[in-house]
Amino acid sequence: MKAADECLGRDKRKAEAEAKGGAAAAGAKKKCEEMKGNIKNMIMNERATASKKIALMKKMAEKKRRAAQGEIGGMRIKMAKEAMAAVKLGNPAVCDPDTPKAEKTKYCNESFDDDADMNADCKDPEQYCNICCENEVGLKFKSERNACLAKCDPGCTNKSGNWVWVPAANAVKV
Repeated sequence: MKAADECLGRDKRKAEAEAKGGAAAAGAKKKCEEMKGNIKNMIMNERATASKKIALMKKMAEKKRRAAQGEIGGMRIKMAKEAMAAVKLGNPAVCDPDTPKAEKTKYCNESFDDDADMNADCKDPEQYCNICCENEVGLKFKSERNACLAKCDPGCTNKSGNWVWVPAANAVKV
């Protein structure tokens, strides 16, 4: 019987060890599942953060693209205006230096209503004729433009465009 008791004791200890090991294994399995869940949550959070960053980057890129398109559109409009101004042949008769002040003011307000600096310069009696000629006659019509500008400064006799040295005019007065 002693052998049977020993056998039973051994089986009992073996069963207890297996029960403890099974509980430990179940605990380890539970910990493993918990860690898997935590890692899964971390990955999901990182994905969400990365997704938000990507969406923000796309939004900023779209904003830059729209700004560039707007800038290109502005350049196109400016170039078109310059091209239209170059082929303009208006009425150079309104550019007469002896035009009454009221007519000059009216012309400047109509022609330069979107540019305050040009409007102010146009209203200056010394600059009116030149600004008017440049506005009324485009660069394409060189002879008409030069004729208009010539009547602005009748005292100018040198038409070649070369500078003339006048020593007395440049002398330092003491």
